[in-house]
Amino acid sequence: MARLAGALTLASAWCRPDPVELPERADEYERLFVGPGPVPCPPYESYWRQDVPSLLQGALMGPCTTELVALYARMGLQVSRSAAELPDQVAVELEALSVAEALPDGTVVAETLLNEHLALWLPAFCEAVLSASPRPYYRSLARTTGRWIAEVASSGGYRSH
Repeated sequence: MARLAGALTLASAWCRPDPVELPERADEYERLFVGPGPVPCPPYESYWRQDVPSLLQGALMGPCTTELVALYARMGLQVSRSAAELPDQVAVELEALSVAEALPDGTVVAETLLNEHLALWLPAFCEAVLSASPRPYYRSLARTTGRWIAEVASSGGYRSH
């Protein structure tokens, strides 16, 4: 039941945002993910990956970024320079997953994105958002996303239907 309540909170906040809350939500987004100042939840895979040499842990543009660029290229995609975002940013990875799942031959890429990328860092990222944000919108989003990736991982990873 709590799971449904979290999803409903998120759906309500997304579909019918409170106009009074929108500026506060935008400020919280900047604080959590952008800056200025220390950013408690950098939304980049390379920051969260622990399976790299210690010198690279917590840094951006790690080896996973190069792997993602190659995966995107297999689908004929690249991150636009005008997007001003890195290839391992959470929204970019999730959008690439959506594209992969829609392609007739995208199953292998989708499996790789989920099993070798998202499942390795998204849980820690979601936990960080839950710890850092008091805002119901971001907490619901992190909780729902965290449960989704946990279910994928506990079922043995993504497999095509």
